[in-house]
Amino acid sequence: MRWASTKWKRRLDALRIDVTGVGAVGAVGGISAGVICATAVASLILDVDPGDFSRDPNADSGEPVYVGALSQASVAGWAIAAAFGIFTWWVARHRDRNVARLMLAVGLFAAVLGADDLLLLHENVVPEFLGLDEHVVSALYAVVAIGIASTFRSAALRTPAFVALTAVGVLGFAVLVDVASEPLDDVLGRWRVLVEDGAKFSGILMLAGWTAVTSASFVGDGRPES
Repeated sequence: MRWASTKWKRRLDALRIDVTGVGAVGAVGGISAGVICATAVASLILDVDPGDFSRDPNADSGEPVYVGALSQASVAGWAIAAAFGIFTWWVARHRDRNVARLMLAVGLFAAVLGADDLLLLHENVVPEFLGLDEHVVSALYAVVAIGIASTFRSAALRTPAFVALTAVGVLGFAVLVDVASEPLDDVLGRWRVLVEDGAKFSGILMLAGWTAVTSASFVGDGRPES
């Protein structure tokens, strides 16, 4: 009887795994279908070739492959930070709710900033369609970052907080360089852009590293390092 009970338990466990897998595939498929449908609708509304949404910009413009390389790497860094943040929330949500909520907030915020970098939202889209200056948008992002830090400060201290603080400091430096771009252009010339974008890239990588290390601490032994 015990053997039969164990056999049925294994079958039920396998069924749960199959159901979870089907749900995951369904969710990803639904998101993919939504994005594709939104692309089709946008191409009709804007009366443009659907391929304009899917082709690589450099391939279309004929620019060299290195154009925008650091920007694309930064977007990849935001994506990594977002993925690790949301994954850590999922893993930690029943172990340490405050840290889990912190990582969810950071993950979602990183996703928004990545989308901003990818689509040039605060530089082109928001000023054109909402009439907000790009520096105003940057200030709003800073307010959100400060809000996350103040709300979850105790949880952040249970993670490698020095890495997170360094990342925020470096990203803040990049924002200051952007705000003071005109006078700095007179001093640094063409190198001002590299200082700004290099600092931003470094800060993004530090943030991604922080989310990765925090995630590893939960996956490794179920609790973050103190």
